[in-house]
Amino acid sequence: MSAERATVAFRERDLLLAPHGEFALALSAAVQRADVSLVLDIYDLSDPVHPRGHFGWWKFALEDSGPRLRFSIALSASAPRIAIDGTAAVDAWVNEAPPASDRLLINAVLRANTTNAIVDLDRLPAFGNAAALAAFRSTLDRDWRRPRFATPHFVPREGETTHIVARDIYPRDAVGNLCLDLYRLLRQSKIEAALYADNFDISLNDIVVRKTHLAGAVRPHDQLIYFYATHEPQLAEICAIPCRRKTLYFHGLTDPRRLQVFEPEQSHLLLRALADLPKLGGFDRLAANSAYNADRLHAGLGPAPIPLADIKVIPPKILSRAPPSARAAKERVLLAVGQLRPHKKIEDFLRLIAAVRAQDASVRAAIVGTGPDAAYRDYLRFVETEELELPRDCVEWRGSIAQEELDALYARAGLFVSMSEDEGFCLPVFEAMRSGLPVLAYGLPAVIDLLGGTGRYFTAKNFPQLARLTLDILGDQPLWEEQSARQRERAAALANEMDGRAFLELIAPRPGEPAVHFPG
Repeated sequence: MSAERATVAFRERDLLLAPHGEFALALSAAVQRADVSLVLDIYDLSDPVHPRGHFGWWKFALEDSGPRLRFSIALSASAPRIAIDGTAAVDAWVNEAPPASDRLLINAVLRANTTNAIVDLDRLPAFGNAAALAAFRSTLDRDWRRPRFATPHFVPREGETTHIVARDIYPRDAVGNLCLDLYRLLRQSKIEAALYADNFDISLNDIVVRKTHLAGAVRPHDQLIYFYATHEPQLAEICAIPCRRKTLYFHGLTDPRRLQVFEPEQSHLLLRALADLPKLGGFDRLAANSAYNADRLHAGLGPAPIPLADIKVIPPKILSRAPPSARAAKERVLLAVGQLRPHKKIEDFLRLIAAVRAQDASVRAAIVGTGPDAAYRDYLRFVETEELELPRDCVEWRGSIAQEELDALYARAGLFVSMSEDEGFCLPVFEAMRSGLPVLAYGLPAVIDLLGGTGRYFTAKNFPQLARLTLDILGDQPLWEEQSARQRERAAALANEMDGRAFLELIAPRPGEPAVHFPG
């Protein structure tokens, strides 16, 4: 993450193509010493797959280029036309059957001339009209004034920026949502903030900066908060960045053994992340998303570099003070929410559905979430159709849905079920509790702590027994309402501490810290 890294960056964050679009690329000074070429690679934004969604690529030499290159692009009947300061491409490939799309993804890629390896890249979305661009950006409300979070209890230091950093920032992901909500909290509190990630939703490219630019952006009087959830290759460099305060927020690490079969690469990254835990002692402050993960972090740091009590426990959600919506009439639907990952044990949720339906065929199920691994999704389909022979209409696979749709599911479902065998907090359980949806969950330490004596947890996956209990809860209205009320009360107490005050406390000025002085 050195300032001498060869980098490429679009000066614009989006582009309109009508009648043609012009954009510029900025190259770092290290590019001239790096023996690299520039490739412009253009895809259909909605289907960035070769070859059907690939318009083509154009390669340009950089030996005599300056720090900024200008381009123009226009759609034609056959393919985009590319020009670069009058210089022709040294190589190109143009799809003879290009996709019929006016929503483009333009990749600017620095490639090593000897190995063709990617040295750096940046991405630019381009659209045929302003309406398409507006729809693209609408996935995240950029009115930072809403929803209202906590107000700071201190006067922010003028000229200080808080840099929010993670490997991945995606909406509808626990880490991504927390980073985005923290950014919203700081912006509405008039505290300067910036977001950085290696991987992020392209619709966020106007507010999320690639992490390769982090070291050059952080000033000695700034703050940095890193969200740790997987292996970080630049951990040593981040720890070495000079700034006022570096804080690490620990989301917890999935047990690598649970991903070995379906996600071996991710399992390896998690093993490396676990091995790096002693290095996290290089941060000035530490926080974790639950008491359980605070214990795990403290143990992983090695011989007690800091007391356990100094690791702040802050739940991984920032909430507005608005109360949850009222419940609709409950349906005989079991709900599961979370990524389709092996440790979530969705196959066990399906087995519970089968056991319940063996006693009452009117019960149905809804599963919300997506997953990165096709093999695990294929396995779930095998369990559903071949092992259990469940009717096609009894399980609704909802995939990734908007929060409003998820809230509606919480409001009408009859029971929330978590079969997950690895959780550091479990936001879906909390969301179900807050909505008043009774919870039945596998008894992990973090989940038991979250339930706080409300809801139901189990330690053995005895599906006939769990099926009987499920039907008891669904069929006993007073029992259902009692559990719902107790969970709402517990969730309300937790939510009262989740308005952002704890995160503001992480960055609050401390007595004795040097001030930043400005002329005039």
